[in-house]
Amino acid sequence: MAPRRTLVPLALLSVLLLSDSRPSSAEAVGCAVGKQVCESGCVDLDSDPGNCGRCGKSCLPGACVGGACTEICPGGLAACGASCADLASHRGHCGACGVACVAGEACVAGACLVFQEPP
Repeated sequence: MAPRRTLVPLALLSVLLLSDSRPSSAEAVGCAVGKQVCESGCVDLDSDPGNCGRCGKSCLPGACVGGACTEICPGGLAACGASCADLASHRGHCGACGVACVAGEACVAGACLVFQEPP
């Protein structure tokens, strides 16, 4: 017996082939939402100083804010290395550049505090 053939209307076929249901290359390699795949790995093009706005565009020694290179951090942020950070809430720069909170801690008002579930 010959295999049964199923005809798919051309319009349906084009919708299936062009749908956005396929994972992006960033999703395919396991990048977090909002990250893009560049040579250096999964990056945030809005804040990565080595990939600012697009892969490979370097801002160093400046900072990348909103996908644009800048040498001055916007109000309330401090220049920590090649990025801008809110020292009051950034887990990697809590209270001062380079002061990182450990797992289970959050940066609150510039201090690393342990999170505890309410009773």
